Formats: sequence, C-alpha cells, structure tokens
Amino acid sequence: MKIDVGLAFLRRYWLWCVVAFFAVLHIFIFTRVFQSIDNADVELYFNYASNIMSGQIPYRDFTMEYPPGALLVFLLPRLFASTLEVYGPAFALTMLAFDLACLFMIISLARRLKLAVVPTLIIYSLVVISVGSIGVQRFDFAPAALSLAAVFAFGRGNYKSSWALVAVGTLIKLYPIALAPLFLIYQWRHQPWRSIVAPVLVCGAVLVCAMLPFFVLSPSGFTNAFSLQSGRNLQIESFYASLLFMSHALGGSTVAVFFGPVSWDMTSRYAAGIASISLVAMFFAAATVYYTYFLPYRWKQAISVGPPEPPALGRLVNFSLLLVIVLLMTSKVVSTQFIVWLLPFVPLVSGRARHAVWPIFIVAGLLTWYIYPLHYGDLYDLYVLPMQALFLRNIILIIIAFWLWEAREPELGSEEMMERLLPNCA
Repeated sequence: MKIDVGLAFLRRYWLWCVVAFFAVLHIFIFTRVFQSIDNADVELYFNYASNIMSGQIPYRDFTMEYPPGALLVFLLPRLFASTLEVYGPAFALTMLAFDLACLFMIISLARRLKLAVVPTLIIYSLVVISVGSIGVQRFDFAPAALSLAAVFAFGRGNYKSSWALVAVGTLIKLYPIALAPLFLIYQWRHQPWRSIVAPVLVCGAVLVCAMLPFFVLSPSGFTNAFSLQSGRNLQIESFYASLLFMSHALGGSTVAVFFGPVSWDMTSRYAAGIASISLVAMFFAAATVYYTYFLPYRWKQAISVGPPEPPALGRLVNFSLLLVIVLLMTSKVVSTQFIVWLLPFVPLVSGRARHAVWPIFIVAGLLTWYIYPLHYGDLYDLYVLPMQALFLRNIILIIIAFWLWEAREPELGSEEMMERLLPNCA
C-alpha cells in the first residue's frame, strides 16, 4: 500500500522531484566540489564592495574596470561577509543562486521547446562541471543567467521584460546587448513596428538611468573604464593568440607573454596588428550572424501577438549561442571565465545540432579546466602542451559555431513558409 502511495506521489510530482534532485546536486557541486578560496579576482571584488561600503564612489574615488551593474553582484555577498575569508564562500553561494535560476529557466524552456527535461538537466549539469571552479571564482554566471532570462522572457511573449533584462545584463558585462538585434529582427517580423518602440525605449532607459549618475559624478573616470577595455592588448586565450602560439610551436613567428593592464597578453610581430583590427572582425562576424538570422524573414509574415512558437524559440536559442561563440572567437579579449556565458544555452540547443554540440562542448570545458587553473602558468613559459590544449579548445568552439550555423533551420516548415509568403507576395 505504501509503495502504491509512493508511486502515485512520484507520478504526480515527478517534475518537482527532478527539480529537487538537480538543485541538491548543484548545491553539492558549488559548495563541495568547486573551490572559491584564495582567488585574486574574488579578493578584488571584495575590495570593490568594501570601498563602496565605506562610502567611496566608483570611478571617481577608485578605478574599476567593470560596468556599474557588476557592483551589485559584488555588494550582495559583502552584505553578509565582513572579511575575505567569509566573502569567498558567500560569493560562491551568490553564483550558486544564479546557477539555480538557470536551472529553473532551463526546465521551463526545455518543456516549451519539447525537449526531454531530464536529459536536458543532465547535459546542463555536465557542462557546468566540465568548466570547473571558474564558475565560483568569477561573476560571469550573473550575466549568463540574465542573458538566459532575457530569452526566457522573450519566449513567454514578455518583450518589454526581455529587453529590460538585456539592459541589466549589459550593465554587468557588455556582451548581452548583442542579443538585442536578434530580438529586434524577430519582433519586426511578427509584430507591428509600433510595438517594438516601447521595449527598445525600456532597454535604453535602464541603461541611461544606471550609467548617467556615474558619468555625471566622474566623466573621465567612467569613460576610462571603457577605454581601458577597448585599448587592451591581445589576450593569450583569444583565438588569434592560439594561432600565434601554434605558429611559435611550429617554428614560425616568435611570441612572448607579459602581464598587461588587467590580463596576461601576448606580444609578437603580428599581435598588435591583429588587436587593432579585431573590433572590425567582431562587427562583421556579428553582422553575418544577424543577416543569417534575418534571411528567412525577408518578407514580413503574418502578425502574431502571442509568444514565439517552439521552432521559432529554438531558433532564437541556437542563434543566441552561435552569436556569443562568434563574438568570443573574434574578440582580442578572451578570459577563461567567458566560457560560462555559453553554459545556459548549450543544453537547450535544438534541431539537428543538438546531439553534436553538447558532447564536444564538454571536451572544450575540460580543456578549459586543464588550461586554467592547472597549466595557466605554463602558457607564460610557452610550454607546448598547454598551447595545443588552448588551440584545440578554440577550434572546438569554432566547430560548434559551424554546426549551429550549418544546421540552422527556419522556424516554419517549407510548405507552411510558402503558404504564408505567397499571399504577401501576391
């Protein structure tokens, strides 16, 4: 009798049981497997938060290299931790909270995309484990969760909220703003143009209201934070640097590693020239992704006020992942923690690329773990094996981007597409 009651309970509340299991699993991973102590970056975040707690104003009273929204992420664990020894675990719990938020959104999006929930959560757990402790040593889970939240809100038809979340994510790390053109293209196709105005204004208002006070208090300090990023050298984990590393290993151009203003960078005969044109490469690469996403929408189709259908939402998720990978592979600034930006989207890939993407991404994650923290110092000394691991990691990410691009699928079947296109062309 008790067995029957238990089985009935599981049948009725199976999803909640699954959620509880994976939530406990991630709590264990973040608190027992990952290590967050003795980390220079966490100490930096602690110092920033302590400066603010003492009444100092960012950009005016102390230099900070991050957008103003990152301050909230730094401050949250500082409210409960007055020492660095306590701040490290508190910061790890903050990243755990963003991870669990991703977990819940992935469940909802998986059901919306008609993906099996349990395999999707297994994939997410595996990709999180594969990148190692970097998830609790940096704050990149915050913008990653907000990027997923923007897509999540967009998938539910909450367009103003999705644009607002893009703005909030941009205030923490700049890259979420790259999702905005994907949203714009979709809304242009499906909705009257007037309905696009309000979400765009909401996004702009959030950005202006958050940034303007800091700019008014210290124009030079605020602009220097962004000019510092744009003027950085070629970082050693970038795709360009991995090519130069391999050239050096094969007896080609000589390279050297040095510590720049905020990161370990590379100098060589070609490094400065590559760094100077990387922004142009990023622009054209992103424009190519946007144009590819736009191609099926050359004719504006029937207006729909409802949320995106599963094929359209799946296409948006795939292109969001493709876009972020393309930006990473064409940027001169690539740090280890940036791979966290990809984690929430990998398990939600749908279509023909799904079963190819996540296994090879786990390999990329493990290579990232091998590079940092295990053998990062060996890159400074130009050891061959870490250089090869870095090159292979970047090649794998490019392969994933190619698969996502090659397996791109219209959100409608070809017959349905023609049925909707012909009346508009008549």
